[in-house]
Amino acid sequence: MQTTNIASGVDAHFYLSKDVPRAVTFYAALLGVDPARGDERYAEFDLGDESTFGISMAPAQGWQPAGGVMFAFDDVDAALAHAVDLGATVVVNEDGETCTTAWCFDPDGNTFALHHRKR
Repeated sequence: MQTTNIASGVDAHFYLSKDVPRAVTFYAALLGVDPARGDERYAEFDLGDESTFGISMAPAQGWQPAGGVMFAFDDVDAALAHAVDLGATVVVNEDGETCTTAWCFDPDGNTFALHHRKR
């Protein structure tokens, strides 16, 4: 195994948006934090675990849907109701043995999850 160039973590997880101001409004309300950095082309949200989630305008080659980020919430049901009020579409809501996960589409069509690990 090569050890000279090892990733030290994930600096940020970004989604592309067709409408950055709309996406910023949606995610600021969903996450409960205002963007820490940004301009008309992008925004970065610093979360409580020191991770960063961002929104960026689609590049010249066009928008492509993204997915996979799981936002941690203590109360997934309350977060899901709030997400739906903000314009999210529910894909699936599962309460499993080890976690509760609600997969949704944001207003751009990106997939995200509201997630809670059971301890």
